[in-house]
Amino acid sequence: MTEEDFLRSQEVLRDAGYEIKTAGYDEQLFGSWAIEVTRAGLPRQQVVWDGKDGWLIVQAFASNGSWMDKWIGRKKSEQTAEAALAQLEIPVTREWELGIERERAEYWKKFQLEQALSHADRLWDAGCYTEYVTKLSPYRDQLSPAQLKRFQIGQKRADATNQSSSS
Repeated sequence: MTEEDFLRSQEVLRDAGYEIKTAGYDEQLFGSWAIEVTRAGLPRQQVVWDGKDGWLIVQAFASNGSWMDKWIGRKKSEQTAEAALAQLEIPVTREWELGIERERAEYWKKFQLEQALSHADRLWDAGCYTEYVTKLSPYRDQLSPAQLKRFQIGQKRADATNQSSSS
């Protein structure tokens, strides 16, 4: 999208009865831009063009004080001011916010497990079984059956290592 698209989007939003609170275009950030809008009966929302990823995003300001994605137009055919306007019209409910928060929490939990497994694999390869077990202990209930079996083997090896070093 171009600066012309940014200006046209503002026009479309104004014509639909939205008040533009802030608007900014930044050529230095891959031509990214954001338009924050309000309208009676709707929460603060913004339309964002992420120039780096090439996505048009509609976000709502949530009760927790952060912007939450309502919709992301990843396809060229979706990246129009009219498509963003249609998404702005969809009400934001507390149930929606809770669903987004659950998705974020699940994503973060999965990300932390992947990071721990990656680090633990290096510990396993180095024969650091006590450290391996320590690293994965907080995630034990999230491990797959195969990962849990390896964890249990690591526990046995760590115990054996600890017993031989204390003798």
